[in-house]
Amino acid sequence: MEARFEIVKVWSFSVIILLAGLGLSGCSKSGSPAASATSLASSVLGELSAKLKAAHGSSLSVRSNSAKAHITSRVRITSSDLTDAQVDELITEVTSAVSSAGLSDSTDLIALLPVIEVAAEGQLADTSLTSAEKLGVINVVVKSLVASLDGREANLPDGSAETGRSAFETAVNNISETAIGNLDDAGLSASEVAGAASAVVGSIVGALDDSGVSAADLNDAIKSVTAGAVGGLSDISLTGFDASDLPAVVSGITNGAVGALDDISITGYDSSDLQAAVKGITSGATSELGNIEMSGYDVNDLPAMIGEINAGAVACLGDISMSGYDSTDLPAMVSSVTEGSVSALDEISMTGYDSSDLPTMISSITEGATDALDQVAMTGYDASDLESMVKGITNGATGALDDISMAGYDSSDLPAMVNGITGGATGALGDIVMSGYSSADLSGMVAEVTAGSVAALDDISMTGYDSTDLNAMMEGITGGATGALDDISMTGYDSSDLADMVKEISAGATGALDEISMTGYDASDVGSLAGSITSGTTGALDEITMTGYDASDIGNMVKYISAGATGALGDISMTGYDSSDIQGTIQSISEGATDAISDINGMGSINVNNALAALAEGASWGAQDIADEFPTVINSSNLEAWVEAGAAASPDAYTVPDLAGGITTGASIDPMASSLSFTDTGTTAGAITGTLSIGAAGNESDVVSYKVYFSANGTSKTGSAIATVSKTGADIDQDISAVSVPAGATHLIVLAVKTGNSESTVGIAIPFTDISGTGLLATDAEELIFNSVYTIAGTYNGKNIYRSMAGLFIFWEDGYWIINSTNQLTAPGMEGATTSGKLSSVQLYVASTASTPPASGWYFGSDNSASTISVQ
Repeated sequence: MEARFEIVKVWSFSVIILLAGLGLSGCSKSGSPAASATSLASSVLGELSAKLKAAHGSSLSVRSNSAKAHITSRVRITSSDLTDAQVDELITEVTSAVSSAGLSDSTDLIALLPVIEVAAEGQLADTSLTSAEKLGVINVVVKSLVASLDGREANLPDGSAETGRSAFETAVNNISETAIGNLDDAGLSASEVAGAASAVVGSIVGALDDSGVSAADLNDAIKSVTAGAVGGLSDISLTGFDASDLPAVVSGITNGAVGALDDISITGYDSSDLQAAVKGITSGATSELGNIEMSGYDVNDLPAMIGEINAGAVACLGDISMSGYDSTDLPAMVSSVTEGSVSALDEISMTGYDSSDLPTMISSITEGATDALDQVAMTGYDASDLESMVKGITNGATGALDDISMAGYDSSDLPAMVNGITGGATGALGDIVMSGYSSADLSGMVAEVTAGSVAALDDISMTGYDSTDLNAMMEGITGGATGALDDISMTGYDSSDLADMVKEISAGATGALDEISMTGYDASDVGSLAGSITSGTTGALDEITMTGYDASDIGNMVKYISAGATGALGDISMTGYDSSDIQGTIQSISEGATDAISDINGMGSINVNNALAALAEGASWGAQDIADEFPTVINSSNLEAWVEAGAAASPDAYTVPDLAGGITTGASIDPMASSLSFTDTGTTAGAITGTLSIGAAGNESDVVSYKVYFSANGTSKTGSAIATVSKTGADIDQDISAVSVPAGATHLIVLAVKTGNSESTVGIAIPFTDISGTGLLATDAEELIFNSVYTIAGTYNGKNIYRSMAGLFIFWEDGYWIINSTNQLTAPGMEGATTSGKLSSVQLYVASTASTPPASGWYFGSDNSASTISVQ
């Protein structure tokens, strides 16, 4: 190998490697201090030599899961194409480097291992190996160095540990930092750095189970690995590699770390630890962003960097394969991803960075995580899961706001922070590209964006923050989401969709009010907070800049805002919140929206009277959704008085016009069926059969008929109508027979058709389950009761509960399978299972302990010769 001289980049010291003509140094001297030192170095290098030779000839493996250019693909290469002779030569040169660094007598692995790593990588530049083969060698090297920590606690002195890290954490941090910082010495190109960083960090994380680390210390070790990797970026010096390449590299770092979590096998570590692990990954990477020193890199680059940290982590969540981990865990995982980054914002130390940058940073966190949702590839995960994912993203970020400790940051900054959280997530919704996801899903997505943030408000524990701050928080949450609506770029989305979007923003926030649990917060606060929700949403309407949207739209927007908030009141379930609170809540909704109209600037003249009339229409429309919950309270007379009182209470003291017309119009312009029920009774996969029961609208004066559609989200229709049913003045049963289910459809939705053949803008939906022939068909039992298809409805006493299309239950109790025909049981918890004594004459039972009920051998409960049992 050709001789070369090189300055080795290892933090606070420089080491000159003399590669030419140097042999092994530091011969063993029995009984001297050098003996143990030489033994340590020789042992570590011997282990490395053995691993490199054992890896020779292994197949290369490259895995990519990213289709977005800005999100680095995960790369895994674990092989070495060095011959035994080349390995021996490499070990000789590395040994010489250790001697030249003055570490031949060292017993300190923290100092020794980085020198070995630097020297090993430095030998690769002059070889004929391809970049992939070089990367394979580097991965074997870092795995070996991590494994060398096992059982050598005595060689990890506390005195060498960095502040805030244990000696072990310092060691893995240094291995990671050195490996990434010296990728340029291995002969890789600038375009290969991001993929190489992903592979190397993944190898280090995946090798931690060979290091002797305990499950209890694993998360801190993982955090140290990603922190080290980001910290090493300053040392990369390659033609064509500059500050603009850094976001892709940090994406690769977190991507590789997350994807390697399933490579770890440690006693006590299982899928339940994954959330803490991904939190450590993003926390570690975020914490080192201020320590990167590179020309062209400054505080202005931080938002893009932190966005990619989160994008990289989210993108690889589906690459984890562990027992007990599946797609249902993803919302909690993305919550931990954003939580990790938010919690480390105060660890960034950089010129020009202070607490005033936090809202922008936190917006980038949720934006990056949301943008990467379409990169998750996992069985059971599809577009129908996106709503729960964005809720997890904003929930995690909001709940971590109290982890930040910075000069100038206190509880008064929280409204701006939650504004950034919902704004970042909302603005990225158009960047998601997934089968089954379209602009029709956006309104449901923004509802979960605000709901997620609201639901986490009680997780914040900060001096000066209490339940009296919730009003300002609501305004920040809804204002952030509303103000970002023009950041969404998506086919099929334009200014005509804005009304539905603001409706769901206010509905999502309102419906989540019962998820807050804070001292001093109770049902009496709901009304005030609902007012803040409409105030925040309305006040941000002037932040929207979209073609076709102007001051003339304000009235309609306010209508939808109040409709969303009012209609969601029925979703609130809180002790002490009942019909007596409805009046005050609707008045606050009206007051909040009215007051915020004055906050709308720069859009030209706004007709306040029209806006207030529209507000009344919206409240009346939304009240239709809660009329069943509060039947003795909701009526047009009450609504008129409440809305007028709320509008008049606005500090701006608008002269409130006669809103009776608005109330009347709101109650009639968007009629909606009052109820909907359907059960699939067919057994053909991909098609539904059954009777759809449609409850007549409360006011059918403008209703001509009802149209039935499929829906992918329960809020918007999919395809053409599958049935049109004329109104009868009463509830209607409509038979549906073998209708094919379009891809992605999960609901049936019914829209009222009004005079003039226009459809109502709001409908009622119900989810359906295509039983696909998987139900239990028992034809040998009593025909009048049991000849039916049963589907699984839940579990009870360790066995499945089965339910028929008619609502009958089969359940197991005390050695008997029982068919209940009195409909007093509800799945899945069997609440109301109160039958006791001898079975009734319309109940069947059969003695059996099988996991599924038998199809024959059933007795009537009135048969006195049969055993009597008690179902308590």
